[in-house]
Amino acid sequence: LTYNKQAQDLITAGSIEGAGNLQQCSMEYSLDNQTWDTALPQGTDAGSYVVFYRVVPDQNHNGVAAQFMSVAIYKAALTTVLLENASLVYNQQAQSPVIIGVKAGALDVPATAYTVSGNTATTVGNYELTVTPKDDAQNYDGTAKAAYSIVAADAQMFTISDIATQTYSGQPLKPAVTVTDGTTVLTESIDYTLTYDNNL
Repeated sequence: LTYNKQAQDLITAGSIEGAGNLQQCSMEYSLDNQTWDTALPQGTDAGSYVVFYRVVPDQNHNGVAAQFMSVAIYKAALTTVLLENASLVYNQQAQSPVIIGVKAGALDVPATAYTVSGNTATTVGNYELTVTPKDDAQNYDGTAKAAYSIVAADAQMFTISDIATQTYSGQPLKPAVTVTDGTTVLTESIDYTLTYDNNL
């Protein structure tokens, strides 16, 4: 069995064999060897369960003393991370893609059940984040990953400050300029490269 957020029968129904009419005999089940019921025992959370079972006698047949077996509900493995936008535009700031969902197969994993690493970056490049269940998330295991990237901003959106009139000196002229992206002042060699043409 694997965790699926639903209560699951821990075992299949047993059968009683013997001579004569056994209709008055019954199978009973328990999870604590104290409280017994003819209904099959169920479990929801991942973990190990001990299931007890016995045959209740009738007037013509002996019963069978309690026996037990161990049953496990295994944790659901994380499979998928869904991102709102896997492509972020460079803006000089540390950025993180927005996670809109984490899946364990068909199950939606609550945000309280996992931690995220590798989800913050600043410079242009390709990255991968990893989702891992928290230590106390008893129903999930494994890891799930998602790729994201930071792409270069459109240089056509940059603004270059006016260049003052230059005086010919016989050497290539390289006047200083200020490059902005909106209200953000960009840094040469980090945010952009600057080349000069027809400057001699």
